[in-house]
Amino acid sequence: MRERWQTVSKLWEDNKSLVNRLNLLGQLDYLHKLSSQLEWQKASDDTQVRVVYSKSGEPTAAILHDNTALVENVLFWIPCRNMDEANYLLAIINSDALTEAVTPLMTKGLFGARDLHKRLWKLPIPQFDPAQELHTTVAEAGARAAAAAEQKLEELSRPEDNKLTVTVARRELRVWLRTSEEGKAVETAVARLLAGG
Repeated sequence: MRERWQTVSKLWEDNKSLVNRLNLLGQLDYLHKLSSQLEWQKASDDTQVRVVYSKSGEPTAAILHDNTALVENVLFWIPCRNMDEANYLLAIINSDALTEAVTPLMTKGLFGARDLHKRLWKLPIPQFDPAQELHTTVAEAGARAAAAAEQKLEELSRPEDNKLTVTVARRELRVWLRTSEEGKAVETAVARLLAGG
């Protein structure tokens, strides 16, 4: 293994750009994004979950139950104390109310809004507090929407429909959520929360 690492490190050093001062390990663990996940994995237990959200574009989030999974560099993750907190964040990040609030703050690129990760937390999103009725309302609405979305995704991914991609699934789920009772409940609760509830 050491020999392989040395070979790959030498290849990296020989081919990296002149302005890049990072060695291979520094590149792989840029800003400690990899080691922080490994440390979290070591300290986490089976009850802990993470919310993973997109770096750019329309805000999109999912709950990650697998404590051994590593989150890729175009996604960000938030460790949650429990499922209520995860459902709370999931509802907020996936809502149209949040999209409306954050889009004017985001930079625009060739393919639309970007840099969500730099703007999302500039909004007045309070930390989840189970003692706050509105927070639990948002979390419950998020849980119901997530369960219904999971069923909808199963319908979309029938074996006869082999053309389902992540992009198509995301688009179809968003259209469905905008018209579903579960989605409307999320929008109502999140709009109240972002307005100072």
